[in-house]
Amino acid sequence: MFGLALAIPLIGLAQELPPPPAGGEELPTLTEEQLRDLKPRHVDLGILPRAKVDLTAYTLEPGEVRLGLATASVGLLPRMHAGTSLVFDAIGLYNGHLKFNAVRIGGFDLAVQGSVYGLPIGDFYGQYSGAALIGSVILSDALSVHAGVEHALLEFRGIPDLSEVSPLLLQLAGQDPDSWEMDPDGLLAGIRPRFQGDATWANVGAELRLNRRDSFILRGSAVVQAQAHADVNVDWEELNLPPIAGLDQTFSTGGRSALEGSWTGSLSYQASWKQVDLRVGVGASAVSWAWLVKSAELSYRFGGETRQYENRARKGWRRSRRRDLPPSPPPP
Repeated sequence: MFGLALAIPLIGLAQELPPPPAGGEELPTLTEEQLRDLKPRHVDLGILPRAKVDLTAYTLEPGEVRLGLATASVGLLPRMHAGTSLVFDAIGLYNGHLKFNAVRIGGFDLAVQGSVYGLPIGDFYGQYSGAALIGSVILSDALSVHAGVEHALLEFRGIPDLSEVSPLLLQLAGQDPDSWEMDPDGLLAGIRPRFQGDATWANVGAELRLNRRDSFILRGSAVVQAQAHADVNVDWEELNLPPIAGLDQTFSTGGRSALEGSWTGSLSYQASWKQVDLRVGVGASAVSWAWLVKSAELSYRFGGETRQYENRARKGWRRSRRRDLPPSPPPP
């Protein structure tokens, strides 16, 4: 009975409604200019505060790949990526790093990162092992700040024969093998010395984002603590340290503090297109040209959920453009 009482007024209301039109109303065709305005341009798609991954606590998306001049990285899991420097691998300085964004609360992110470099040269072996803690805070869509600290352990065993070292590695160190000898006075003859050291780096940065493509990056870093010792009865300052992996620059400060002899600062502009990132800038540093490492970068990125979304949006726009464009006028 209740259902019948509800159905009777609905039937009456339906009888009072006008009949639907015979066909649907056809929408007007968009012009070429209107379609161009609707194109999903990369620069207009909105700012991505967590797009930068090399100076921040952020990581690549799962399945995203970044191929850069310095490193190659791939997203493994949500908020985790791993990578290596293929150039260093090719010249015998084997390396790898792993980064995990462990904490995300609102606009605050905290990541841990581990890295290792190994340099075998005959009876000589050098190793760099580092662990870093990186924090990032998004103050707004346009501005974020970053700070981190990294502690590294360095160990060298034996005396390297530079004739076995890749010439490219020596050029990167700015060293002529004919002019270098670690033990010119024969103090280490007949023994296999071992040298150990540790150092702590502090890094700070800020990013000003104008849009998804354009941003400015301010960076600074310095060694705030460094110490080293040898397990042989030789004064550390008397050793001519090998020009490999920055050991000579890190611990040979010429009487200056570690901070005074290692600081770098740079200001860069970065353009991030659909797949290519280019960073150029200017800077200053205690060691000549050390700032260039922080201010210059070229990388190619592909894969990941964000780029898949952009690709789907562009494909949809191209399909709509082909369907909605008015037919071309017939030839005269």
